[in-house]
Amino acid sequence: MRGNRKCVMMTVFAVGAAAAMPLTASAEISLEKAYEVAGSGRFVNGSNLLIMEGNSGYYLTSMDGQIKSEEIYGRTTENEYGMIIVNQNNGDFNNTGALNQNGQEMIPTKYGDIDVLNDEWALGITLKEATADQYDYKNLWGDEAYYLIDTVDVYHVTDGTATCHTTFPRENIIDAQAYGSYINIQDRATSTVDTYDASFQKVASDVGDIYAEPEANVKLIVYREDGRCGVKDAQGNIVIEPSFSMIGDFRYGYAEVYSDDKRGLIDEQGNVAVKPVYDDVERLFYLPYVNEYGAGYGYNVNGYFAVVQDGKFGYIDSQGNTTMEPKYSESAIEVNGASAILTDLEGNRRLLAADGTETVLEGYERIVPLLNGSGIYYRTEDAEYNEGMIDWHGNEIIPCENDDIMISGDGKYVLVDADYGDSMVEVYKLPGAETEAPTGETAAAAETEAPAEETAAAETEAPAEKTTAAAETEAPAEKTGDTGSAKALLESAAALLDNDSAEIRISVKILVQQAAATIGDQNEAAVILLDNVLEMLETEGTDAAGIKGIISSVTALL
Repeated sequence: MRGNRKCVMMTVFAVGAAAAMPLTASAEISLEKAYEVAGSGRFVNGSNLLIMEGNSGYYLTSMDGQIKSEEIYGRTTENEYGMIIVNQNNGDFNNTGALNQNGQEMIPTKYGDIDVLNDEWALGITLKEATADQYDYKNLWGDEAYYLIDTVDVYHVTDGTATCHTTFPRENIIDAQAYGSYINIQDRATSTVDTYDASFQKVASDVGDIYAEPEANVKLIVYREDGRCGVKDAQGNIVIEPSFSMIGDFRYGYAEVYSDDKRGLIDEQGNVAVKPVYDDVERLFYLPYVNEYGAGYGYNVNGYFAVVQDGKFGYIDSQGNTTMEPKYSESAIEVNGASAILTDLEGNRRLLAADGTETVLEGYERIVPLLNGSGIYYRTEDAEYNEGMIDWHGNEIIPCENDDIMISGDGKYVLVDADYGDSMVEVYKLPGAETEAPTGETAAAAETEAPAEETAAAETEAPAEKTTAAAETEAPAEKTGDTGSAKALLESAAALLDNDSAEIRISVKILVQQAAATIGDQNEAAVILLDNVLEMLETEGTDAAGIKGIISSVTALL
């Protein structure tokens, strides 16, 4: 087991404001340097924290370089509803826990899995070894191993602090679903579902359905009158008169509304955000991560909505004005937030911005939307995989001269690692961002021993994943693919398969191919699985659920 010493290894420099980034002479946007941090690291996916490589493990820092955790974790980290899921570097299969956004431990690293239900509830799942005859989790990567759930701890989270309310043995819990401050828990033995509040007091018994939302959590209620649907608040006051043929559930701040066969959106205040005059309103990906939603996607990006009319894709603004005419076939478009990429039959790529600007893209080997970049920013690559960045109008902001580029969880900062070998990353402010003031002692004061010239490859230390997942092997600190972008592409592909059709499969194939290209040669197993997905997509009669299962396995590998 590795030691739990504090990570005090390197001198870190914090820079408040510097001159505009001298990376390109002709870009419309110039980047202002905010920070530079000594070491090799990246943003935690969906967060503004950095995961940095130490001598015996990984640790977290703020953007100004202040050390926020011990040097005891593996490289694989993820922000889920504001909780940073980490794996302790100790070789145990019960080694997973959660940190808050300040790098402080919320949930101890003593679980085989952390199931984050929403921004208030999480389950700490302790595993025990099992056999192939009966298991809940299977390790598909490396040595084959099987695990059963031993116990499940139920945590409630408030202001970055998690409280363990109770522990269930396996036989008393099979599923859980959270709604705001309430949680439904289903008993494995009896199948009954009970509802608990934030203090874990039972407020309803045997509610019947694990997905039954507690009435106390409901803010707006859909009602029907004379064959039309309207909305009332929790007190019964009419918010929207019955005027729609159907109203869907609220997701990401909006609910889809239907007027016969046309669709629109209402917001959580009951306002009509998009009039129901379109064939579809697209859900958009690559948006900044929102802890409340547990995702970086939604319907509104920078005041734009993506709509489909007569099979053609376009954008409108929040006032309902058409900003990009729906003139291109939906099946030929890859939507990336506030912009889309059109690839014609000759393979030429055109960038379509939501404000109506169209740009022919030339001179790049690959163009991939940056995770959390809202479709405003794209990562570019040349033939040697050097990375740069352009905006939604095709303006080059950073030339292809870097080893890694990624955007922070809030979409306001870009990290540039020019050379993995120089042990320095730089963070620049994107337009609209403010430099965060350092907290506590300045990072420059954290002088410590210099890191080794080269670090050895990290040891395999991933927890067992669910039956469709595979444990992960930590890679050496060399050139890596953008797993965040690949995962986002695959999530988009899986979502499209919910409405499986021949045209949908064409779009899914494009997304899968882009994900495979993004992964490159950094995860051979994932690329092999994606090759299988492409074969299944081209084979008539293959089941969409099976394809989604393989995509889920690849996402877990990443």
